[in-house]
Amino acid sequence: MPGFSWPTCPQANSSGARYEPYEACPQGWTPYAPATDRPGQGQASMCRIAAGNLGQLASFGMQHGRADGSPTGTIQLGDRTVQVQVTYISSGAHNDRTTTYYDIQRPRRAKPYYIDYDDTNGLRQRTWFNLSRP
Repeated sequence: MPGFSWPTCPQANSSGARYEPYEACPQGWTPYAPATDRPGQGQASMCRIAAGNLGQLASFGMQHGRADGSPTGTIQLGDRTVQVQVTYISSGAHNDRTTTYYDIQRPRRAKPYYIDYDDTNGLRQRTWFNLSRP
């Protein structure tokens, strides 16, 4: 953590505080760091899935495109409607195959810091917390 060392507890085999700002991607989606992410941060701010692997009927309605001309829309994920960006990636010897991907913003954690420790039964636990003041 910047500015100071987080105390640990050897009796609980606790870790130092760690930082993970994003929630996990939905099942089947992969964390993805677009070129606009700051290099070296180690955190992928987006989730990506190939359109053919979505595995559900998507409520996909085209909206205004992004500044780069790529289309955007919305899809239903569980009980949430989320903004999706469509990306087309060409591959093959002559760029003769194009795969369509859907990219969504990864949700940020309300409590992005955590420590791991062993509880009184010796089971590994994780506790999440926030260092921001209300």
